[in-house]
Amino acid sequence: MACLRRDRESSRIVLLPTGAGEEKPLHTGSIQAETAEWFSDSQHLLFTGNEAGQPLRTYTYDLGNNQIKPVTPPGVRATAVSPNGQSAIVVHDGHASLLSLASGNEAPLGAVGANVSVIRWSGDGAHLFLQRSDAKQKTETILRMDVPSGHMEIWRDLKLPDRTGLFNRSARLSADGTSYAFTFQRDLATLYLVSGIQ
Repeated sequence: MACLRRDRESSRIVLLPTGAGEEKPLHTGSIQAETAEWFSDSQHLLFTGNEAGQPLRTYTYDLGNNQIKPVTPPGVRATAVSPNGQSAIVVHDGHASLLSLASGNEAPLGAVGANVSVIRWSGDGAHLFLQRSDAKQKTETILRMDVPSGHMEIWRDLKLPDRTGLFNRSARLSADGTSYAFTFQRDLATLYLVSGIQ
């Protein structure tokens, strides 16, 4: 399991065993990691971070030789490694593109609109699941994009069980899209009326 350990001045990627064993910190040099995700081969990570005073960008980390390779230019982040490990997704200015992790070239997929983030690929690599947020309506919509054509459709509408709540982080989805989970939080307060104060 890959997780991020943060303190006031730095962050780093740490691998935690799922059973008995010790944690293993990964050495990313001066890069402060912000997100990390696995390739399907469990030997590589895709992570986003930045060096001091520099914009965020995305890198790959090879666990076999501890080699770090930038895969996006500064200021561009990629996410959601494809099942075959060859591509990732870049969402910018309401459009999604397919990033080749080998060459760095981007191929446009289509318009996705504002406030949209990538959840994951489908297990067969034919579709992308995305999440569209509407803070005013307190709704989240899961969209499914057909990668070859760029056609997008509504897959699920997520609604809060309590209207006083707020969605917290992105949804999690199974590879076939039939099962999902999301979190929400409620921030409640009590208002008191005080009288008779002189």
